[in-house]
Amino acid sequence: MAWTYDSIGNILSKSQDGSSMTYAYNSVTHKLDTVTAGGTAYNYSYDANGNITACPKLEGASSISATLAIAYNVDNMPTQVVKSESGQPDVTTNFYYDGNGARVRKEVVGEGTTFYASQYYEVKNGVATKYIFGADRRIAKITDGEGIQYFSKDHLGSSTVVTDDSGAVVEQADYRPFGEDRFYTGTVATPTPYKYTDQELDESTGLYNYDARHYDPAIGRFISPDSLIPNLYDPQQLNPYAYCRNNPLIYVDPSGHYTVGDIDASHDACLGFFGGSVDDIGRLSSLWSNNRTEEAYTSTNTNLSKPLVLVSTLEQTRPMWQAASAFGVADLIGIAARSVLPQAVGLAVQPHLEEYAEKNKHGGLQGWVFGPLESYLFGDKAKEAQNQTTETIAQEATQEKTDDIGVYHRIKSDTQTFVDAMMIQKTGELWGGIPHNGKNTDIPCVKAYTGPLLEGQIGIEFTTSVKPDSYHPNTAYWSAGNPGVQVRGGYAVINVTVTKNTHSILDY
Repeated sequence: MAWTYDSIGNILSKSQDGSSMTYAYNSVTHKLDTVTAGGTAYNYSYDANGNITACPKLEGASSISATLAIAYNVDNMPTQVVKSESGQPDVTTNFYYDGNGARVRKEVVGEGTTFYASQYYEVKNGVATKYIFGADRRIAKITDGEGIQYFSKDHLGSSTVVTDDSGAVVEQADYRPFGEDRFYTGTVATPTPYKYTDQELDESTGLYNYDARHYDPAIGRFISPDSLIPNLYDPQQLNPYAYCRNNPLIYVDPSGHYTVGDIDASHDACLGFFGGSVDDIGRLSSLWSNNRTEEAYTSTNTNLSKPLVLVSTLEQTRPMWQAASAFGVADLIGIAARSVLPQAVGLAVQPHLEEYAEKNKHGGLQGWVFGPLESYLFGDKAKEAQNQTTETIAQEATQEKTDDIGVYHRIKSDTQTFVDAMMIQKTGELWGGIPHNGKNTDIPCVKAYTGPLLEGQIGIEFTTSVKPDSYHPNTAYWSAGNPGVQVRGGYAVINVTVTKNTHSILDY
């Protein structure tokens, strides 16, 4: 399958096996007006808010399988989708949401109902499923009557293989770049709906639920415009319908609002390798840091012996970790203790950037080990070999230290409400504007208090590997333009992991 694009990144055509489909757009709003397949033009209709209300359901690059009629609530979330297919009865799907816009019930008329207690529990037609997470990704599910099943993911987080507790494959899938099924096989009574990039596919509509919006993989676009502009300075993010900057091979959108990929590149810099020459290290550092994973992997196998890549984050959701894990050639080892620089047994370590080996300069380091290395030696500094101990990889991975991951908190205020807390917890991002007090600056920055949330306080507690650029008494600031601080729409943004949330809707 192949795609062509216009000068501003809109998809112009999709072709497969000699058949093709062409797209035509509104030149002002980026709306998709028509799709022509098999010589027939199919129109897209919109409401006043830009939501698609009627459209064809495309199959491959040449055919139309059905048409969809979509109704929305005042929050621009779909409440009903009616799928009409020639010679078949209409299929009506109704959606229900809570006060925060989260889906709580899905009803496929005549087929059954799914209740969503949380992201961890669902009940479909009376059958309960519990989802188990690791690093914000589903790694397993337990369904009544079926036992436990494990998800294997690709570098985008898509479910590609599902195995049961005996290791037998019970589901297998592959996807085209924009999320259409390339193939699927399964033998289970309750197939997983969480497929492409770990998002929920509504089989009755063919649309994916990305929380903030629904996504149509057949056209590679969201069916509603983004209510946020993540980055005013990135032209690819100014198209409110585009999915992942029209580059779905290296980017993902975890919430329907934000493209994740190159945003995290500054946190994924390659810092060092075991073995090899300095030239090898410098070249591979560039490849890894720019997410050219396959090329780096090939070079690693041919040129380096037992290399260890150090990255400045504890989060396995980063693209470098995802890619290395997907290739099946790397194991993660936790080395998050302050000023610890690992040293392979019998090998010298060559840090790519010396300052990262020095105490208090950087934290939250992790590494990937390639090859059969079973243990490693680490100390305060490799060249001084201080406080060296030998640890097995398995032990260290289960005993990660977080000494260098800063702990901070924010307490209830006009800018830290229940809704703010939910958004921070859901997106893993903390935003900040120009401070009104405490710091004399006209530069946007994120502000928080240092240390954990105190007993009885209403607010959030979080960790981040991004170092504050300045401190005032008990207060930390992350200013736009500093390492790890993103700038979006005039706001400073840092990646965080919420560890405690004591907000309650009853407090407001």
